Amino acid sequence: MKKSFLGLRLGAVAAAMGLLALTGCASAGSGEAGAAPAKHAKVKVASLSAAADIPLYVALEKGYFAEAGLDVELVPVKSSADIPALLVSNGVQFGTGQPNATFFNAAASGIKDPVILATNVYSPNTSIPGLLIRKDLADAGKGAGDLAGASVAIVGPSTSSEYFAKSAIKAAGGDPAASQFTVMGLPDMLSALSNKKVDAAWMFEPLASVAVAKGIAVQAAGVGKVASGFPTWLQASENIVKSDPEAVTAFSAATLRALEFYDNALAGGNRDEVVKILTKYTSMTDPADWANVELPTVKTDGVFDEESVSAFQDYLVAAKVTEKVIPSSDYVDDTFRAKALESLKNNK
Repeated sequence: MKKSFLGLRLGAVAAAMGLLALTGCASAGSGEAGAAPAKHAKVKVASLSAAADIPLYVALEKGYFAEAGLDVELVPVKSSADIPALLVSNGVQFGTGQPNATFFNAAASGIKDPVILATNVYSPNTSIPGLLIRKDLADAGKGAGDLAGASVAIVGPSTSSEYFAKSAIKAAGGDPAASQFTVMGLPDMLSALSNKKVDAAWMFEPLASVAVAKGIAVQAAGVGKVASGFPTWLQASENIVKSDPEAVTAFSAATLRALEFYDNALAGGNRDEVVKILTKYTSMTDPADWANVELPTVKTDGVFDEESVSAFQDYLVAAKVTEKVIPSSDYVDDTFRAKALESLKNNK
């Protein structure tokens, strides 16, 4: 990854501070370094409520968080860009999301809410998330390269969702600048496509497969062809890193246990158990709806591909929403992942 000096986008930070004003503070359990985490220390975790959050659901359902002495509450957010403000205000102590401009601008300003491990990664064969086009438009011959003048739904400006959608349109020979990008939450995209309020959407599982199965939309492009290696990662607030580092290690260990369980379940033909957990923790409560859903590829070691994140940062700099590429050494703290892996190894 390229090295750079830290830059600061005042507009992005001001926007983040605006969100902070709407956010209450919640305190994490405190403890001394080297001591076991306090029993049932209360922590809040920002969650996109998508299939990508499967490690959180598994850790809750299998009792991994409880065994680690953590009482975990999921806090729904619409976009990864919402998470940095919640972390800096201590409105949540952890958050799962993808790299975004708000995160990098916060890091550039000196805010230290570090990435502690990766949970998921897109492989070259990952087809969803992807760009979906309304079926009536697809039936008329419209594809990813034919969206000039079209409205395309994304979860947030300067997010990975926008990056992927624009990359897919460009790869298909289209001009992303000719499309209108509309911000909305993931659950709203399905109805927006169905009601013809938008022409296309960059959608994530499980709703992407639902849209295709119900004949609402047709997939025009997949993420694996435009952003292989791109991660979903776990962040911790600076507050809990300083006040209760053992809780951060415990949370990391519980998450890594969940990733291993999930990976083994799919490899061992036990998809049904994974689906059962997803039906409990998401809005899709019917197991049949998950039949064709492409489940995430996870990183059982918690390591992410820096090259894919660097390419995304190059895009953000070119779009003038960040100033410079931030080296991973400025936003990753690998201490907790390493300690968690060692702890899990010793307890086997």
